[in-house]
Amino acid sequence: MKASIWKKESFLVFLLLFGLAGYAPSYGQDGKYTLYELGTLGGPASKAFDINDSGQIVGVADTELNDDGGTIWQVFIGTKDGISKLFPGETVRSSANAINRGGTVAGYKNGNAFIVGGGSPFIDFGLLPGATPGEGLGLNNGQKVVGYSSGDEIPEMGSLWEKNGDIYLKRNLGTFGGLYTRATSVNDSNQIVGHSQTSESVNRAFRWNSTGAEPMTDLGALADFSQSFAFRINNRGAVAGYSLRYDGYDPTARACLWGESGIQELKKKNASRVSESVLYSEAYGINDSGFVVGMYWSGEHQELRAFIWDAVNEMRDLNSLLPENPGLLLVAAYAINNKGEIVGYGYKGGSTSATAFLLVPPPGNVPADEPFQVDIDIHPWNSQNKIHKQAWWYLIQIAVLSDTGFDAPKVVDRESLTFGRTGNEDSLAFCMPWKTDVNRDRKKDLICYFYEKPTGFKCGDILGTLKGKTLTGEAFGGQDKVQIFPCPTPRKDHKGK
Repeated sequence: MKASIWKKESFLVFLLLFGLAGYAPSYGQDGKYTLYELGTLGGPASKAFDINDSGQIVGVADTELNDDGGTIWQVFIGTKDGISKLFPGETVRSSANAINRGGTVAGYKNGNAFIVGGGSPFIDFGLLPGATPGEGLGLNNGQKVVGYSSGDEIPEMGSLWEKNGDIYLKRNLGTFGGLYTRATSVNDSNQIVGHSQTSESVNRAFRWNSTGAEPMTDLGALADFSQSFAFRINNRGAVAGYSLRYDGYDPTARACLWGESGIQELKKKNASRVSESVLYSEAYGINDSGFVVGMYWSGEHQELRAFIWDAVNEMRDLNSLLPENPGLLLVAAYAINNKGEIVGYGYKGGSTSATAFLLVPPPGNVPADEPFQVDIDIHPWNSQNKIHKQAWWYLIQIAVLSDTGFDAPKVVDRESLTFGRTGNEDSLAFCMPWKTDVNRDRKKDLICYFYEKPTGFKCGDILGTLKGKTLTGEAFGGQDKVQIFPCPTPRKDHKGK
């Protein structure tokens, strides 16, 4: 493998992943979020659980009171303009927990996990051969669903449902030796996270790769905490969740983030007094720029409040980023998309019924399209990387290398690729339809070909630059050394006459 010259030490990579290098959006400093109350389905309450980059929102809401004076939680789908039933005319209990880029929804209906929408018909996983009741908690853009299902010997088994031809097959993830496992999220590289009970009845956050030989890995917990829970993994492999311990019978939790440099606690910035300190917090959502949302309790506010965290501003109360007197106390934020839009629930003044909300960041505070770095290999298996600057139809072979959290053949938008002396040259010829492990790291890589003449290389150039985007719109870039020919041999300085 020829390492990209962009590749820095792991600490710099960590800074890039979490927003310290290149951009640092400051939500709420130059403006306020726009707040949308999403309403209900006729009953008193609603909660929003997920939002995709198109602004489609899913969650649950009460229906109108029935003859017994009760309500039924049902799935809703909607946008900032309002919500509606996902299953019109039905009254069974249901929940929508995740929605992907294409509008596919996963959740729970009548005791079983399901998937529907975005080109997929309604599929009740509980009706598949050998299936058991369960719930879908997360899905990726490849329409793989994760969650849990009841097992023969344990109450809940972490499960992955993936398509095989025209049907979905279920895989059990196993446990850490205890009575249950829940899989809560899966990214586009098929990395799964969740939490599992050990034989000592302790919960531990885990990560598991569905396409490789990687076993279920214990992500660990913060120092002085015995338990941990993982709720969402982004496409960079960063994980949001929390660590937990019991002080007697009283639980203490701290929101945390697992990234390149291990685990870190999510804190308020410059909290100098005990009253400002976070006493209890849980992280639920993370986007691909590393912004985390969740809920917290502090000595300053004796009530639950929704928060947003980023590497520059650290943890901030979302209520402080709203216009004055919004009429809704934001209690928990469950998801944040790549545009910075946030969903969750709050309480209206004096009410104990939840109200689903959407927050839209102020103009100019959306994360910039700053490229993340990938490794590329120009002319794989050849160390010279020679490029003929006068060849009209010669093709340059380039491998876009996969790594943990970046599955190049699956996530790269191939038509977006450009390559040349600046990286903006429209030189793409085609990409190979099959996958190849170029550097023998057991990760399949993407190989594409570029026309040589449009790349614009000149004598003296020593780098070739590739730019592109993922299928979710994230910008990336990579560089490798090149040798340009034919070029005149540099003249040597001569001493004397």
